[in-house]
Amino acid sequence: MIISTLKELRFYVPSCSFDDITSLQAQLDSSEKDVLKDKLGEDLYDRLCEYYNSISPDDFYMDITSGTYSTEPWKVLLLCSQRIVAADTEARNLPKQSLSVNGMGVNVASSSDFAAASEKQIADSVQSYKSDLMRDINILLNTLEKWAKSDSDDADMKEIVGLWKKSIFYYHCHGLIFSSCESLYPYLYHMDNRYKFICLLPDIRFIQEEYIAEMVGQDILKEMIENENKDDVLFDKIRKLTAAYIIERTSVLSFDKQRRMTAHNDIVHLQASILKIIKERTEQPQPSPDTQPSTNTTDSTSKGYENNQPDSKIFVSPLLY
Repeated sequence: MIISTLKELRFYVPSCSFDDITSLQAQLDSSEKDVLKDKLGEDLYDRLCEYYNSISPDDFYMDITSGTYSTEPWKVLLLCSQRIVAADTEARNLPKQSLSVNGMGVNVASSSDFAAASEKQIADSVQSYKSDLMRDINILLNTLEKWAKSDSDDADMKEIVGLWKKSIFYYHCHGLIFSSCESLYPYLYHMDNRYKFICLLPDIRFIQEEYIAEMVGQDILKEMIENENKDDVLFDKIRKLTAAYIIERTSVLSFDKQRRMTAHNDIVHLQASILKIIKERTEQPQPSPDTQPSTNTTDSTSKGYENNQPDSKIFVSPLLY
């Protein structure tokens, strides 16, 4: 486990008023295994647990409050991971906390010091923690992705990245029209969530293989993806078409009916435009690489002006050099 004290839990959940963390340990462990572990990958998760067991939770808490944790990659990773676990635990546990299971049945828990929360208040709190969870997952994945791209010589950072590369959430989308969240953002402007981008990958791959490749051809598509020429009009239109297909078919992102209808119309227009560009390019004659255009406007077989020709009234002297 990576949260073992109430002091740590209260840092992420200030409203927590438990006197003993024992009653939450099972839920904390479930959240780690169910929500955090696959984001890190088994190897990195196990190594993070090993690191946590090697430090003092109280010292780590002091590092967080003082801000000194930010210079140590393992502590940054631990902080990001604890946020996720705490948010998920609260989202799952809040509805249960309002009930008391005993020998007489199931009763509503109450306290003489606090008024009981309404169903709406509980539901709003659960939704708030779920939003925090999505945000914190995004922060974790963006942090790991940034480290993966970094050329830092930090040994801890290199170890973390090396272990994360074994995870299914590792930043690696080679061979896709959109190879990163950043590449998709200009085409889906609200698509700035790393976690949602990962969830979109099956949709992107299906669209690319079943729609785009079938239309433009495997060879053209492969060449454009490998070169990733962002200034190429055709590649830009292919990306726009892929984004329109995403809007039309995905359930990962929410779009209203009108937006999906607009995307469908965009698909029809972009398909025609792309096919027109491809046709123009294939029909355009390509000069042979061995053929160089001649800059000599004089016939190579010409001997120049000859004197004494019929009707000739001029005489041209020969060159003297």
